[in-house]
Amino acid sequence: MRLLRWIDSKFSTVENYLLVLLLTSIIFFSFLRIVLRNFFDTGIRGVDEFLGHLVLIVAFVGAAQATRLQKHIKIDALSKILSDSSKNLAAIFINLFALVITLILAYAAGEHVMFEREIDDTIFGVNKWIYQLAMPLGLFLIAYRFFLQFVEKVLSSLKRNP
Repeated sequence: MRLLRWIDSKFSTVENYLLVLLLTSIIFFSFLRIVLRNFFDTGIRGVDEFLGHLVLIVAFVGAAQATRLQKHIKIDALSKILSDSSKNLAAIFINLFALVITLILAYAAGEHVMFEREIDDTIFGVNKWIYQLAMPLGLFLIAYRFFLQFVEKVLSSLKRNP
């Protein structure tokens, strides 16, 4: 489990740097777009679509970070009425369910990217499907985080009830 957590911490470090780079790029290109449009009556072809893809990447990297920190959206209605041992059991099933659903979504996103790969369309000389790899990769990273949380809950449950 230590190795998995170490790998996760390295992913997190890369994600933090990536978020800074992406958000800086979004701010820079948005500002540049506004200045060029308002003061020079011109623009950069493809910048709007490029910014849209950057926002997509930020969304998936941010979702992966939120999952790591367990700050993602969750429906917490049962936690008020369940006992501590029942909460742990519920968390095991919820993380397993989220893991399975996320893997299904990652597979579907991968299929979408494979379909997009057949289309020869580029933004700033880079194929669009390269940007869209953020979807399956981000979902696999989220699934990895749900897997870690699932294993941790199972292990903590086994320690409490040997």
